[in-house]
Amino acid sequence: ISDVFEKFENFTESLSQVVDLDIMPGETDFSNSFLPQQPFNTCLFPSLRDKQRSSVNLVTNPHQFELEGFTFLGTSGQNIKDILLNSECLNTSADDNTKCLEKIKHTMEIRHLCPTAPDTLRTYPMTESDPFVVAPSPEKAQLLLEHDDMDTSMCQYKDFHTQPP
Repeated sequence: ISDVFEKFENFTESLSQVVDLDIMPGETDFSNSFLPQQPFNTCLFPSLRDKQRSSVNLVTNPHQFELEGFTFLGTSGQNIKDILLNSECLNTSADDNTKCLEKIKHTMEIRHLCPTAPDTLRTYPMTESDPFVVAPSPEKAQLLLEHDDMDTSMCQYKDFHTQPP
């Protein structure tokens, strides 16, 4: 395992000299399993920690950031996988892929990243607020959805902030 981490650190080190990196944990990574997942511990990447690169950020899952005036929101997919496990989209034929993609779009339309939590998706208990509620976006928001073995779709919401949550 140490060889894998060393190769990853070397790759990250060279890439971070050119572009800022946000490293987000996934379902099978060395992180907690409950959403929102906490950032990787810096002890996993001693070389990056020692060099204290400001261009490398260990972030939570889900993670939101802004780039050139656009807001991006990403997850590693546990939320979508759980929706698919609890829906009729278990078959992966072309017609079913379209249905699954519609369900992914639906999470943005209802403005909730984890609609199956906490029933079937492990999440921390929250008493003050729900961290998976998606805040209203600017007047025009575009969403590009892409998934392995699925179609790609672009949907555009005009006056997104005026639609009911």
